[in-house]
Amino acid sequence: MERWDDDERQEVGREGDRTTRPEEGVPELPGAHQSAPEPYRQTAAALRRYFNHTAATVLDVEGSMRMWSDFADLWEEAAADGTAIGDIVGQDPVEFAETFAQAYTGKRWVDRERRLLNEAVDRAKREQRRWPRR
Repeated sequence: MERWDDDERQEVGREGDRTTRPEEGVPELPGAHQSAPEPYRQTAAALRRYFNHTAATVLDVEGSMRMWSDFADLWEEAAADGTAIGDIVGQDPVEFAETFAQAYTGKRWVDRERRLLNEAVDRAKREQRRWPRR
């Protein structure tokens, strides 16, 4: 079992348990990001975490790769140019993240889950109509 604190990640569990970090499976920002100033690394990591936890990432491989590549380019260029983080994300980082993710067409995980929910409720309604009325 894992516990994720706001400021610090901490694994909790029995020896031998497999744990997964939120960033696992998400491409790291290539090359220049490693030498980028800490505020850029922190912001990029926070946005990657948000994308993972909100199902904002695109399901299809091509769209996902394009999104992560553009994401890496954005932060590498911003760090190289010295662009203020506030100039990139604006006043509302959530709005920035949502707008960024929406720019990439394709099915998202949340789209799949919405479809499955609608189908399950529709099946339940059809099944309920077969019941005798009381």
